[in-house]
Formats: sequence, C-alpha cells, structure tokens
Amino acid sequence: MSLQAQSDAWHWHAKRKQIDAELAHYHAVLEQNQATMSSDLLDAEGFPRADLDIPTIRQARNQVQRLRNDRREADEQLATLLTQALPPHTPSLPQAVAAAQRGNTRARPMAVRSVAPNGPAARAGLEAGDQLVRWGPWDPITSEHMAALPATVKEGEAIPILVRRALVDGRTIDVSIHLTPAPWDGRGLLGCHLVPL
Repeated sequence: MSLQAQSDAWHWHAKRKQIDAELAHYHAVLEQNQATMSSDLLDAEGFPRADLDIPTIRQARNQVQRLRNDRREADEQLATLLTQALPPHTPSLPQAVAAAQRGNTRARPMAVRSVAPNGPAARAGLEAGDQLVRWGPWDPITSEHMAALPATVKEGEAIPILVRRALVDGRTIDVSIHLTPAPWDGRGLLGCHLVPL
C-alpha cells in the first residue's frame, strides 16, 4: 500500500469516527425529545404537537440524514482503500472463485460492502471492507450461502461471525464478532450490506 493510500485510509477512518460521534449526538437529541427519525410530529388533527420541540427535532433529523450520507461515502472510500491494502498473497477474484468451487476452506468470497451507523452491525463492531470467514453454521461462508443467509437472522439471537480485517499497514487480523439482529431506525435487522467478492 502506498504512503498516499495509507494516509487516505487514515483520513477516512478518522472522518468516519467523527461522523459516528456526531450521529450519536443527534440520535441523543432525538431521544431526549422522545422522537425518532420516523415518529409523528403532528397530532391527530394535523397540528404540530405542543409537547415536542419541533424545530430541534427537524434539525436533528436533517443532520442525521446528512451524516448518514457522509458515513456511506466514508465507508465506500475506506472499503476501496482497504481492498488495495490486502497483502499480495491474497488470491485474485478468479482464483478465489475457483478455490471456493473446489471447496477450498481458505477462500473468502463474501465481504461487508457497507455498515449503517448506529445499526446492529455497527454496534457489534462490523466494518466496511471486512471479509467474512465464518457466519453462524457456515465455515467458510461463500456466495452459495447467500440465499440461506436470511434464515440465520432472527431478532434477538446472536450470530457468531469471524471476519478478516485488512489494516492500513498491509497486515490482516481475524476478529470474532457476535451480531445480534434487532430493529433500528433503518431497514432490516442487521444494518449492513453483504456482497460476494
């Protein structure tokens, strides 16, 4: 990994941490005002609710939406840079697919494309760019498991996951995570996007 790419990766990592801190602040503002991103601000007759600080809630919602977009961009940039940071012995895409078809347990054909801030995946420690090694009963997990993956996602039941994470210095580490599916402000129960490599 070049020094420029390493510097860029650190920049986006720091920016993502800053965005997460701001998101946590605005989610706390919403919580203090008994509001969510989708709660109703009008009463039954269509008038603004007198028990809510509507301007503060609207401002917090706007900031959360802006920060979510910024976080998505940071995730994409970081995922691109982390992909470049993989050590040179990492198999190319055709090699990885061929190895997976042969049943090679070292193949890592699934990855985390993005992680939504404040979602269950983010709270569990999953990061964009992580390569999935094990997911629940599958070790290794491959693209063949994509169709069956939703069956392992049950609200409140932790899923043991092992990911391989590329560091900005070119090394990789294996990280064990327990992801507990749960409702949150976004879609689904996980808050992440998984893709085949």
